[in-house]
Amino acid sequence: LTELLSAATFPSQQLQRLQQLKIQELKVENEKSNRLAYKHFKEALFGSNHPYGHSLMPADIATVTRDHLWTYYQKQWFTGCQVLL
Repeated sequence: LTELLSAATFPSQQLQRLQQLKIQELKVENEKSNRLAYKHFKEALFGSNHPYGHSLMPADIATVTRDHLWTYYQKQWFTGCQVLL
């Protein structure tokens, strides 16, 4: 676990594979009537511009890059989190 947290590399091929898997899962979920009803309910209640009214879309997953992950990792895990190691 220490090595995983202290030496993460975020390989591009694994990221692409995971993105494809999650996009496929999201497409399947979006075909279910209860999921669609919940999505429309949230949009009606909060508005599509509010974070609670926004639903995850395949394009949202596809736009995540290795650089995004690396920046997040650097900010979250190396800003006062060395106690874990």
